[in-house]
Amino acid sequence: MAAGTDLAVAVVCENMASDGAILTRLVELVLDRPVQRWQPEGIELNGWKHVYKLSRSLLQWAADEGVEHAVVAVDNDGGAKRRPLHSPDHEPPADREMEALLDDKDTCRWCTLRAALPEELPLAVCLAVPLQALETWLMAASGEFDDEKRPEAIYHPRALKARCWGKPKPPDEDRQAMALEWLSGPDVLERLRRCESFGLFERCLLSWLT
Repeated sequence: MAAGTDLAVAVVCENMASDGAILTRLVELVLDRPVQRWQPEGIELNGWKHVYKLSRSLLQWAADEGVEHAVVAVDNDGGAKRRPLHSPDHEPPADREMEALLDDKDTCRWCTLRAALPEELPLAVCLAVPLQALETWLMAASGEFDDEKRPEAIYHPRALKARCWGKPKPPDEDRQAMALEWLSGPDVLERLRRCESFGLFERCLLSWLT
């Protein structure tokens, strides 16, 4: 990976516009270099099921256009009692059929997302699965995170999103601007590392450098 040049990265996520911009900024923070986000023209995803179903074709599309790196992201939508944080000792799902993966309500979503992708990947892929939602990471970045009352443990996903954005929820463009401002603050990586699921994401991205 040549230093000093923009890194082309395909970002496949639940909301390709606002979430895609946020995830691209997170990649830049971790790798400390500018990123050029690859986006397929005319494609919009809506929710984690679309990510599971469309990632295979989108990753191949990106690889065919010369992109060598990709981030595939979904929210965990779990918390302290459901869909645990991914661990290397997890047993991968035995059934790789898409409908079974979509119906699985308890398995670590990192594992089911990886099972939804081809076993032989056409490019280097980093999975991003925030516990329990991307808003958890954003709350950490903004400084609204208490180690003794972790947001993923005390809030239902809908309540956590409302806590992050306020009510009424701002439009996509405004939420994107808010998030990018939080991610521009000092010591933001140190705050993000308080989320174990972000640590998994960071280690995966750093493996691209080796």
